[in-house]
Amino acid sequence: MQISVTIIIVFLIILLALIIGVYALLRRLKSSMFDRSHLQALVDSIPDLTWVKDEQSRFLMVNRQFSKEFNLPIDKIIGKDDSFLSPDADASDYKADDRWVIENNAIIKREEPNTHENGLTTWAEIIKVPVVGADGHVKGTAGMARDITARKKAEEKIYYLAHHDVLTHLPNRLLLESWVKEKLPTLHALQQNMLFIFIDLDNFKVINDTLGHAVGDHILIELANRLELFASQHGMVSRIGGDEFVICLPDHGVNQISNIGKQIKRLIADPILYKELVFELTMSLGASTFPDDGEDCWTLVKNADIAMYHAKKSGKNSIATYSSELAKKSISRMTMEKRMREAFDNKEFSLVYQPKVDIQAEKIVGFEALLRWQDSVTGEFYSPVDFIPIAEGSGLILKLGFWVIEQVLQQLQEWRNLPFVVPIAVNMSAQQIHQKALAKQIITLLKKYHIPGHWLELELTESVTMDNSERVIKNLNEIREQGIKISIDDFGTGYSNLAYLSKFPLDTLKIDKSFIQDIDTQADKKKITTAIVDMAKSLKLTLIAEGVETESELMIVKMLKVEQVQGYLFDKPLLTIDAKQRITTEHRYPF
Repeated sequence: MQISVTIIIVFLIILLALIIGVYALLRRLKSSMFDRSHLQALVDSIPDLTWVKDEQSRFLMVNRQFSKEFNLPIDKIIGKDDSFLSPDADASDYKADDRWVIENNAIIKREEPNTHENGLTTWAEIIKVPVVGADGHVKGTAGMARDITARKKAEEKIYYLAHHDVLTHLPNRLLLESWVKEKLPTLHALQQNMLFIFIDLDNFKVINDTLGHAVGDHILIELANRLELFASQHGMVSRIGGDEFVICLPDHGVNQISNIGKQIKRLIADPILYKELVFELTMSLGASTFPDDGEDCWTLVKNADIAMYHAKKSGKNSIATYSSELAKKSISRMTMEKRMREAFDNKEFSLVYQPKVDIQAEKIVGFEALLRWQDSVTGEFYSPVDFIPIAEGSGLILKLGFWVIEQVLQQLQEWRNLPFVVPIAVNMSAQQIHQKALAKQIITLLKKYHIPGHWLELELTESVTMDNSERVIKNLNEIREQGIKISIDDFGTGYSNLAYLSKFPLDTLKIDKSFIQDIDTQADKKKITTAIVDMAKSLKLTLIAEGVETESELMIVKMLKVEQVQGYLFDKPLLTIDAKQRITTEHRYPF
């Protein structure tokens, strides 16, 4: 852009030099009409409006383009001044420019809009230069006007594209920053607040991954329209990332956060339609306030983002307000995320194996692989309760999840020559289950380590069954075709029912330990567990009771005809060497 402007300026200077030369020649060749006609032809070849004036701003020469613009013959213009061609106010301005050029022996260059009777606005770039005679005195002016309407429109479009989101047409990060910078000094002087609301769609990645970007884009555009309608009454809204929006509300403070949050949630709650699909969406919101939580745009946005993350972690579809305590948690989370990335290089992750025990056979019929992380320097163990959510939030869960699968297959390869081998179950995240190439990746690993599919089992959380998308069901069917068994883990903690479960290719249902603990003393837990058992039996699913720790709990589980159990009553998660010893000796558990 800068190069093209430079070229234009150079071209104009050359043309103006030509005009000045023409003026000088005019003075020497007044008597020669032949030479004058050639000079006129030369000036007429210039495509822009071109003119030469004397010291009284009377036209000495104009070109054909100038004549055409004013719809007058050239000879009717020569000798006249601007009052003959333009309204008095404009003519007065033009003459004032001429006087300034002559008195200061300097150049004027500017861009001027011109609104026509039909309402359209055109733009002209105008340059006026002094014409100096042989005696060194300024004798008049020469000028040129070029139509730059197309260029101005292009510049406006470039500016718009640089400051607005292409998809939603909302202001982008650049415009958000400049808008906030403009507002803050006034708010500071008036001692007023400004509220920043950071908005992030819940589970939007699942929609994009399963239904495609066309559906996702439609949802983003509809949400942007709703948010803009709301924000335009109070402030502005900007799209700063994929499904992330920021609303800025001048003269709004911490006392209004709850009310604003409720309004936004109501706005989002209305279903969004796309062809035959209906989406009922939720958002997680975080709030920060100027000047208490920051005094510049990006500090306030960052702190609102920290609060939003807390809202999402607390159960989504909620709003949280920034505090220094949240900031400390955010720093801790980022530190742990950084450590997790380093942990891969330092080989700090390992697996332990929780036995699955068959109640009738009284022996191990499988293992569940559980991830452990031990700091290679301090020896400290990090709890999965702490690091798994961070891995999910950062996207590291995909790398971590496939690392676990490969480690399990390597272990099975080492054990394949033992007297007997039992399947090993691997916990799968929702992000993994939505991966388009999931089945292909697992099949590739099975072939790499020469492991039959029935030696591997995948455990899904119950929440995954709430997403009965074609992608998820297709992935599970392709996986099951390889002989891999599929389990629902922690069953009873979500909202699954018989209708939902029947849509999935399942083999096993694991009853969450929260229902097993104290089942011998709490009648309600026994009733719920009985209902879960009946549901599983109707679908012909194998049942596993998790968290069995006492003989009395085991007795109830046996009475309910649950086939398998896990829990500290039998074994804690075992190191690899101990797990191998259990299956090598065909260890039996006393029931």
